[in-house]
Amino acid sequence: HTFATFQNSGPQLLHNVIYSKSGNSLYFIAFSPRSKWDDEAGIKATASFDGTEDLMFAPQVEGKYGNKDANGVLIWPTLSFHHLLTWLRFEFIAESEGVSSTWGKLKDIRIVCKNRIEVDLSKEFDSNNPSESIQLIGEDTKMPLYAPGTDLPFPGSDSYEIPYLAAAEKAYVLCAPVDAQSAAGTPEYTLIVTTENRTAEVAIDLKEAADKYYSGSTRAKQFTIKLIFKVGDRITAAASIKDWENGGLIEGIVDEN
Repeated sequence: HTFATFQNSGPQLLHNVIYSKSGNSLYFIAFSPRSKWDDEAGIKATASFDGTEDLMFAPQVEGKYGNKDANGVLIWPTLSFHHLLTWLRFEFIAESEGVSSTWGKLKDIRIVCKNRIEVDLSKEFDSNNPSESIQLIGEDTKMPLYAPGTDLPFPGSDSYEIPYLAAAEKAYVLCAPVDAQSAAGTPEYTLIVTTENRTAEVAIDLKEAADKYYSGSTRAKQFTIKLIFKVGDRITAAASIKDWENGGLIEGIVDEN
């Protein structure tokens, strides 16, 4: 059975992850996108991600069949969805025309992180401490970056000439969140950058201000990272941060089907 439908083509309940009934009460947990998730006997839900789209989770809500307000209008439970991943956006610039030529065109760029997530449905979700019920699982992988507005890898089959006059946003990835440390030398992410002439590893040490390292979970945060290609084999990274827009509230309509 499908135990709920949603208005406005919103996130859908994942079939058979968890649905329980006590008296006339119904309990729901929801996930998005629906096709990504698998469940283990209603105890755990897992999903793999490839960097092109977000995963979202709505903790348990209770609804009562036929519940109405004082005016006789049916009352539906409301599901509040939370972003589970981190959104990284990338800009590229070389210090000079000569530096751009020395490195050559960008041929490939990847981020090292896990690509599978698990939600423990037996634990109560705490938005202030989501790691109690949400864990990253599996081995680290080298995930590609993607061209904005597409699910096509960047730079793909075409090499990208690194600009030197102005930075240009050319890539993004929705990746695994990490717990950032507020100290130098504790990078949150590692990039593998390959150009026509060189390969380099770039440590991304996130900052929320020029003199202040970011601390806390990166889950549901959006960072813009400027990669600056320099003389020699150096690439430095400058990051800015802002909250990702709320996942929003979706009304779940419980029906008889």
